[in-house]
Amino acid sequence: VKTFDTNGDSFIDRREVSEMFAGLNIPDDPDSFFEKFDENKDGKLDEQEVVKMLENADFQGSVLATQLMALYLRGGLHGDFARHLMSGFTHKHLPSNKVINIKDRRTGLLVQEFIPNYVWYSLKLMYDVKLNRAVVQSKLAHTLLAQMSRARGDKMDAPQSAAEIPAFIRQHNLDTRSLHRQPEAFKNFNDFFARGMDVDVYRPLAQPDDDTVVVSPADCRLMCWSSILDSTKFWIKGSKFTLSNLCGPKSKIDLKRYEGGSFVIARLAPQDYHRWHYPVSGKVVKVEHIDGALYTVNPIAINKPVDVYTTNKRAIVELECGGKIGNCIMFVIAATMVGSYRLWRTEAKQPVVEDPVPLEVGHTVTRGDVAGEFRFGGSTILLLFEPNKVKFDLDIVRNVESKFETLMQVRDRIGRIQ
Repeated sequence: VKTFDTNGDSFIDRREVSEMFAGLNIPDDPDSFFEKFDENKDGKLDEQEVVKMLENADFQGSVLATQLMALYLRGGLHGDFARHLMSGFTHKHLPSNKVINIKDRRTGLLVQEFIPNYVWYSLKLMYDVKLNRAVVQSKLAHTLLAQMSRARGDKMDAPQSAAEIPAFIRQHNLDTRSLHRQPEAFKNFNDFFARGMDVDVYRPLAQPDDDTVVVSPADCRLMCWSSILDSTKFWIKGSKFTLSNLCGPKSKIDLKRYEGGSFVIARLAPQDYHRWHYPVSGKVVKVEHIDGALYTVNPIAINKPVDVYTTNKRAIVELECGGKIGNCIMFVIAATMVGSYRLWRTEAKQPVVEDPVPLEVGHTVTRGDVAGEFRFGGSTILLLFEPNKVKFDLDIVRNVESKFETLMQVRDRIGRIQ
């Protein structure tokens, strides 16, 4: 009751039931559900009525019951909001969901990223079937995806979208204590989605006195290879994935410098902290923007012959790091529902009331500082270093060899310059 009692009256009313259904993605009619269990017809569910609901056989077999049990196991029903969304999950909880298996670095457990059935089968339909892959890569599909993403982005920018924030927080069991601003201070959903965080407290920088340590650019599912060429052997299947195509025909970057370089994929899911940070320190020598498509960055598409990274809208930021680090490129990859991003140099002096400082060529940036933000959806950051510069941590390498992404937090160590 406490979890969904947003007005604090110790009951769950009809509006709170509707919010609960929306937040947990329950397909059933909330009004019918409410009428069934509101025995005294007073327009709200008290604790006794909730207990009877939990004892009901039909309820126990419902998707809602399974979702509530999963929420309980995640720690969401007894105040442990600091626990990660997926920590400790070793098997599938929802028969209506498909999963992507991931290794959680902090616990060592095999965890699962849940994808609703309708999303899974839509992605499979679009990217698994050869004919459909051809359709989805057509100019018409590009236009439709762009229109859909713009429409969704406009909706998330509207003031009324702020009403979706509480349900999103509950659905993903987010710890709002880490934020610069509390949820009610955000003007719309997109502002909340690109929320800032007190990273020094909640995402401390790995080995802050050692600039040779390379850190994760985001809260993400991460993969890495000592050579970008190795990434195409079993993970990236796009037929046109080359360094030249990734940078685009108009790029001024010296591609020879990076041939066979160390490569990182950092994939963000919708529930993640959606700002990314600099993996190393350096001077910004190039910023290039490439307009393009908005394919999904889900592994279903990446593992198929669809040229996601080289076709999607993206930004390219090249850093001149000097010394034995050499140079580094950050690729900011937009995706379905994520048509917009912002590039930052560092956090604002007053982050509660100000946006971070915009990035310009010539700026010096510091390892671990905020580098940008995505708007609504999930997306990806790619990192490319000069060859033979980075030795990645063994646990991540082993996970990649087993075809597992590694669940990481931003500013955690992922390797060291050698």
